[in-house]
Amino acid sequence: MNLLSKLTFLPPCNQVNHSYQFKWSASGFQFAFIGEYITLQITSHHTLYGPVILAIFVDDELFQKIDLKEGSHAYTITFSKREIMHVKIIQITELQYGYFELEDLQTDGEISKWDKPSNSILWIGDSLSAGYGLEADTTPLVFNTHYEDCTHAYPYMVSQLLNVLPIIVAYSGNGILSRWIPETEDKPNDEDILPSIFPYNISENPSWVIINLGTNDASFTRGISTREQRFQELYINFIQKLKIKFPNAKFLLCYGLMEESLLSSVQKVAVETSSLFLRFDTATEKDGFCFASHPNKTSHINATRTLINFIRTHNEESL
Repeated sequence: MNLLSKLTFLPPCNQVNHSYQFKWSASGFQFAFIGEYITLQITSHHTLYGPVILAIFVDDELFQKIDLKEGSHAYTITFSKREIMHVKIIQITELQYGYFELEDLQTDGEISKWDKPSNSILWIGDSLSAGYGLEADTTPLVFNTHYEDCTHAYPYMVSQLLNVLPIIVAYSGNGILSRWIPETEDKPNDEDILPSIFPYNISENPSWVIINLGTNDASFTRGISTREQRFQELYINFIQKLKIKFPNAKFLLCYGLMEESLLSSVQKVAVETSSLFLRFDTATEKDGFCFASHPNKTSHINATRTLINFIRTHNEESL
């Protein structure tokens, strides 16, 4: 019997032949289960920055993490409970560092459906949405995937607290006009730019589309008005395309948290696209930082509170 048919897949997810492919943060699968073990046959594709990492949750509590090995391997997870459990297995690292494919599942126990929440939020962002660096302090010099965990970033935490499905399209260092570039460069880096690689085949109909982009674009715009204008034009085009795809969603543009030089540009884009706007408090030395001077977990908790209050207020106003 094909047990994969009993799983509930958490988007974005693509079926490739007889396997299920998961590329984006927090994508994976869930199910209800009673038994002693499950064995997953998984193929992993990852970069030199470290393994693709899966987190296993049992009844909403972190049970264990698995570092996937390159290629196809079997992973056995054993359980001590002898009662029905709700098991969720998701990728906590992001697409640019690798992805995985679920090929098969075997068990001694019984698997049944565990439905996903009926409402969802689509989150679009960069490192701030992916949880980049949250698992390390400021001392390491080179990034490793063990420093990343999307479940400690505000998009995932907001979704959990509101009991909605998070659809997280996050790509560290990415933007609308340019990916992050050093001060020594003066040309935009639009390789794999987010509006081009966005998975437009998502089938869900989110109630909110919440975007936090521009932090990396600011490394190129540098206060130059013509560049800022181009950033605004491309951002407006992206949102208009998303609004055609998700016509029933509320759109919210966020900015701040790490820098503010494009704050007024993002506000203008919000006005031009009839989107809502929310300014985050910018993290400071007092708040503390994590890897690569990114806002730490405390800042993400504060952003979570700010967003939940905002979403609840606007949901009530639309009733």
